[in-house]
Amino acid sequence: MSPKFFNAVTIAVALSALLIGCAGSTTSLPPGQLPATGGAVRHRHGWLSPDAGSKRLVYVSDDYGNAIEIYPQGKNNPSPIGTITDGISGPLGTFVDSNGTLYVANSGNGTVTEYPHGSTTPSVTLSNGISGPISVAVDRDGNVAVGEFASGEIVEFPAGSTSPSVTITLLSRPEQLAFDKERHLYAAWNENPGSQLVGQVSKCKRMQAVCVDQGISEGQSGGLVIDQSGNLVLGDQTHQAINVFAPGGTTPIRTIDVSGRAPYKFALDRAQTTLYMADIDNNVVATYDYTSGTPTGTISSGLISAWGVSVYPAAQYGP
Repeated sequence: MSPKFFNAVTIAVALSALLIGCAGSTTSLPPGQLPATGGAVRHRHGWLSPDAGSKRLVYVSDDYGNAIEIYPQGKNNPSPIGTITDGISGPLGTFVDSNGTLYVANSGNGTVTEYPHGSTTPSVTLSNGISGPISVAVDRDGNVAVGEFASGEIVEFPAGSTSPSVTITLLSRPEQLAFDKERHLYAAWNENPGSQLVGQVSKCKRMQAVCVDQGISEGQSGGLVIDQSGNLVLGDQTHQAINVFAPGGTTPIRTIDVSGRAPYKFALDRAQTTLYMADIDNNVVATYDYTSGTPTGTISSGLISAWGVSVYPAAQYGP
């Protein structure tokens, strides 16, 4: 989390109170939206373009707007083609599984809501053991992991269960989570030795509260994904960079410069050609060519804030 937002991540458990008075444009609003006091946007109901089901999608958590905005992939600053509001309260991290189900960590009401592909209504709501979720990830068997930044916990739900069976308390201030193909959980997390947060990564055994530090130490961590080669892609908000670590490595094999932006949460598309990065400092999603690190565009139309991003279809899990 960006340093200036650190105290606020305790965070957006209270962010729903910020809906009034946040900056944002109210022009050219998609269907279902109304301008609210102070320039924020209130959503009356969700909506989805009829052809959205056939498109590759980008989901953006608009925490201040209290909605998930939906965009087509492959375009620079497209207009939204849908909005999810039902069950949404202070959305932060999101995740899309192989079936296209969207999972949303709602910090405002302490839930994770699940939306089948093409639906704007949740089919499942997880709340047991959850208070202020910041991130969510799902393995290929349907097990769900939820990161709790404020309480410093990660809770894991067996597939199909609404009660957690594992609680990990070993990692302070967990941020983004990711599973590999063997269903081991990776967590980007932060410790506070004094002057500033230090980002680290741990690997946890499958559905167990047993984690091993991966020996990575950098600036404040936010985003984490695993590419098809098993590389860890980790955001460094302190130094405004995205670092790529080879499996088992503790020194980046390459770095993507994101100067002027806060690399908070991100996602890779299925082809692993585009990296989508939620930039909470500038209230946009910035896109980069994953191979070269070259900026390729932004998504800001219809957004008040950008606190999380996921895509469908998403990249396959790393080894």
